[in-house]
Amino acid sequence: EMIALKGILSSLRQQPRPAGSEIAKAAGRLLEVLSTCGEGSQAFHIHLSLCVNELSKRSSAIGAENWSRLAEGCRPHIRHMPVRQLTLLMNALAHARADRGAWFSDATAALHSVKPDVLSAQDLCLAFRALARLLCQDEVAVFRLLREDNHARIPELEPRGAAALAHAVARLGEKGSIKLGQESSQFLQSMSQVLLGFARNQQLRPVELALACDALSRTFSKTGHVWAATVIKLLEPWLTPHLSHLKPLEIVMVLSAFARIGRVHEDSLADGLSTSLAGILLKIPGPELSIAVHSAARLDLRGLSEGEAAPLVSLFSCSATRREVPKSLKTKNCTPAHLVLLVHGLAKLLIRPSSELKGWIIAQLQETTPESLDRANAVRLSLAAAKCDWKDDLVSQIMREKAVLGGPLQSLTDEAFAALVYTQLHPFYFNEQILLQLLLHASTSQLVLGQSLALQLRLGLLGLWVLQTS
Repeated sequence: EMIALKGILSSLRQQPRPAGSEIAKAAGRLLEVLSTCGEGSQAFHIHLSLCVNELSKRSSAIGAENWSRLAEGCRPHIRHMPVRQLTLLMNALAHARADRGAWFSDATAALHSVKPDVLSAQDLCLAFRALARLLCQDEVAVFRLLREDNHARIPELEPRGAAALAHAVARLGEKGSIKLGQESSQFLQSMSQVLLGFARNQQLRPVELALACDALSRTFSKTGHVWAATVIKLLEPWLTPHLSHLKPLEIVMVLSAFARIGRVHEDSLADGLSTSLAGILLKIPGPELSIAVHSAARLDLRGLSEGEAAPLVSLFSCSATRREVPKSLKTKNCTPAHLVLLVHGLAKLLIRPSSELKGWIIAQLQETTPESLDRANAVRLSLAAAKCDWKDDLVSQIMREKAVLGGPLQSLTDEAFAALVYTQLHPFYFNEQILLQLLLHASTSQLVLGQSLALQLRLGLLGLWVLQTS
């Protein structure tokens, strides 16, 4: 088996790089080896993990079914592997999007048994990236990797590894429990000075700066810890000159990161993001297009919506010369939730969508199940419809059943509560009973913290007074 493994590894590393058909053949040969081999030696495990790692770099040439077979073929060897081979194999299989089957359970169990002083900084990075890619549900495994012993490994990280590790830890913390969010925040706070040091020394590539900002913004969104927003502010001067080197989806990542924080401090960075977004609107998939427009609206970026020739106006507005729905919005990956983000962003920018776009969004909402929109998106849709003067029975139904009655009113943020009051004051959606219910709730239990909510409540009271005195 060792001779076969060495041959496979050599064929995968040859120059020029093998074609897709050769990659598929190499995967087939590896499956044959795994089907006939025994427990294997340490040298076998080293070569096995290296072969799978090389295959993962061209994962699309192999196919999902063969990746599942490879993962299960590796399973008997997982508990015998040295730590480096274990973490390398986990990361490679996760990168290839192998199904999270029994192999993954065995791999996380093997991580449990690893002693703290055995894991290197690189092992830590590989393990976290694998757990994040496969959305690990085993919080015990994540907590063990976040333990304080591993904080000491942080200064050993290379710039590329530090950014990738930060991003993986943040994603796990964001999706996990409140306790896991707090633990991941502490780990990232320990990493923040290392990341800032790499940035000052210009050791972070543009994509690594983007990953760092995204990681910190996710932590801020999960925990509200101000230190994360402060570190992002400090990273802004180093990010600004490199925007032109970011790929389109990386631009979207940066936009959504700053949208979570709520602002961009550097005017030059805000202008650069606006210019970059204008250049990629027709180059990015529908979901990312929706997220980008919504993020730009939350940041109130200049130059995107002012005047008939502005990029978003010419693409989406009812006054645009060409009023076609972009093809990227018509793919199956672009869900109604994405479309709601898009129209909510356009409404915030005071862009009234074209009738074609409105028709497409309503049609998609009609074809979907009620569960496809959560309460937050139902509120966004309600507000956007009111701002854009959409009159539609389906929107009225979603507003009533999902936005207003979709949960306790006290669970709504001030911003969401203000949006519901605003919608009830619109002639198309006015409902005296619902408006009275909202105002009664505000008078007894809703804390008025923001100007927007206070204004809407005053307008609501005025509306009821005018109705009763007319």
